[in-house]
Amino acid sequence: MNQHDKDNLQFLLTASPDVLKDWYDRVDRDDHEYAIELIRTHTAEIIVHNMDQNDDVTDLSEARQVLARFML
Repeated sequence: MNQHDKDNLQFLLTASPDVLKDWYDRVDRDDHEYAIELIRTHTAEIIVHNMDQNDDVTDLSEARQVLARFML
């Protein structure tokens, strides 16, 4: 995820409901899909990070392989 993606994700995660609704109404379907992909990627990164923190899990290769589809 590059800085532009991170900035867009930050907007999506911190915007008020009114701002998000205004944004949603002004952009097209491609922008909606891009936003969903950013959120999915971020969610996958959180999951992998949390799995890395779990001492009981030693092999994350399968999880990373599945989540790689969602990485930008």
